[in-house]
Amino acid sequence: MIMERGGDSWLNSLRTLPYPECHSQLTSLSGIGAKVSDCICLMSMGHLNAIPVDTHVFQIATRDYLPHLRSCKTVTERVYKEIADHFRNIFGDYAGWAHSVLFSADLRKFEVLKEEGNSKKQRCRKSTNRTIR
Repeated sequence: MIMERGGDSWLNSLRTLPYPECHSQLTSLSGIGAKVSDCICLMSMGHLNAIPVDTHVFQIATRDYLPHLRSCKTVTERVYKEIADHFRNIFGDYAGWAHSVLFSADLRKFEVLKEEGNSKKQRCRKSTNRTIR
């Protein structure tokens, strides 16, 4: 499909398109849905406000930003758009990278670091409280 549309030239031309058009062109390819299109837009096409929404991002969004979506069983097109738009409203032009930081920080393998950080804060507070008294 890419070769039929012009190969490398067509792909490179997508970088010059506004985000909605680029996203639309990518999702017109067989097998590329909204999330993969947003990954490509963010990481390869220079659209730093693209928000790839998967189940993990859905969980972050419902837990921390949009609790009213908790009742949704799946990430529908409407839910996907609401989450992405909300992140863009909060984080602006670099929303895609802010999303990536939130995603990474929420990964289970980083939980240990969060717990260590909290333990250090608690020890520091206890130490400070004893000194102040």
